[in-house]
Amino acid sequence: MKFNKTLIFLSLFSAFCFASSQTLFFDYKLSALDNKSFEKLDSIATEILSSGENVKVLIYAHANDTGSIEYNKRLSERRADAIKNELILRSVPLEVMHMFSMGELYPIENDKEMNKRALIRIINDDITKDNIAQPNYTTIFFEQDTELGSDDLKAIENFANSIDKKSKYKVMLLSHTDSDGASGYNKIISIERAKLVDKKLKELGVENIVMKSYGEDYPVICNDHKDLKKLNRRIELKLIK
Repeated sequence: MKFNKTLIFLSLFSAFCFASSQTLFFDYKLSALDNKSFEKLDSIATEILSSGENVKVLIYAHANDTGSIEYNKRLSERRADAIKNELILRSVPLEVMHMFSMGELYPIENDKEMNKRALIRIINDDITKDNIAQPNYTTIFFEQDTELGSDDLKAIENFANSIDKKSKYKVMLLSHTDSDGASGYNKIISIERAKLVDKKLKELGVENIVMKSYGEDYPVICNDHKDLKKLNRRIELKLIK
């Protein structure tokens, strides 16, 4: 049976409060868009232009893990730029668009084809923790320090309790910061936050944790937004069975 990739991917986002989301797919190592993508962009642009003055468009471009991390980051950047340029040609204002190059981060397991993608989220309301969170990840947000609040501790506990400890599993723990401070400092902060959550998970009986600390390299919102960049100070947890 052949599945519609777009429908499968959109279903992952049904619990989030977007006006809509669309996924475009790319050919191997290419950032060029095909005719099917052009047709989708026509309808996407129409929706954006009819969504009112508060509309925001978040473009998250990805690559699979073929090639180096640096190459895949640049490839996803070219893919985001290609979509941005096509939307501009369709009269979408540049100022409502926010582009993010995710490289090979957030793969869809065991499906290299679906990882060559870009997700376009159209939001008619304020950008919040809910509508920038990745599907199938538990996200913990930090203030400027490395302390966990009661809501964060509860989220970690709920995540730990959802795991069948007798099964074969691993937990991906991805740690990020905003761009305040030097790049090296932010990498250290992301490591410290990762260690904090790792320790808490182990206290709750969770093992097989793979920690990755990215510092400021993978924002989910533009760091020049004074009130929103705090959403980049996050740890994402994913259970892989």
